[in-house]
Amino acid sequence: MVISNMMDYLMKIITAGLLLCLIFAGGAVAQFNFYDNSRSIEQPRLLLDYAGFKSPDSGKVRFEIYYQVFNFTFEFKKQGIDYVAEYELMVTVNDDNGKLAASEIKDKRIIVPDEEKTRSRTDYRTSQINFDLNPGKYVVKFSIRDKFSENTYTTDFSIKLKDFGGGEPSLSDIEFVRTVEALKEEAGVFDKGNILVVPSVARSYGGDDNTRLFYYFEIYRGNDSTAKVDIETKIRKKSGTMVYRDTLNDILNGPMELQLREISVEDFSPG
Repeated sequence: MVISNMMDYLMKIITAGLLLCLIFAGGAVAQFNFYDNSRSIEQPRLLLDYAGFKSPDSGKVRFEIYYQVFNFTFEFKKQGIDYVAEYELMVTVNDDNGKLAASEIKDKRIIVPDEEKTRSRTDYRTSQINFDLNPGKYVVKFSIRDKFSENTYTTDFSIKLKDFGGGEPSLSDIEFVRTVEALKEEAGVFDKGNILVVPSVARSYGGDDNTRLFYYFEIYRGNDSTAKVDIETKIRKKSGTMVYRDTLNDILNGPMELQLREISVEDFSPG
């Protein structure tokens, strides 16, 4: 598969300290879906997910919001030979006292070549927004406004960003991954070290062309220069039945380890 070939290549360019291990730990990962309630079969208009990592800005957390928006969400207008949709993306982050901690407003455009694509319920765009915040509790408001139809889709959710600055080894949240690419010359929101990681906002895996679950996380050594850690991976069904488990003992040789891992889901039942 193309993804497998890319993974083989990327494993060679990731930092030499990369641990050969698997991990699936609890973290501040959550998913939010905006549905088209006008249809009997629910179809997501927009998917949201997020994760937290240690920020290069000392003592702070890099809070990453991942979003996936579908074409049929928007009204398109013909412009020349193309069809264009325009929307405004608005994100605010308030701290536990209600004070504004961060915000972002962006204008976005979607361009498709034909009218059929404007109605597509499978075509989508994926992107992310990053904030550097202090550890703590926050309330996030995420909304998109269609500039042509004036329809607005909004959700609020609460988060708790962990403090990764302690003396003991610590683990970031988990980012579920759709594709991985070599780093481009221009910096982008998907950059992780020397690779480009595109999130799998839907967390959907399986099928003939997607039989491996990819995910990314980071391990921080803390102040212990000889930190030995036990890394355990567990995957359970919603009912609690364990379907995968792996354990590895290792010593962290650097201040931060970048982890890009994969698990075969070919033999897993749907769910």
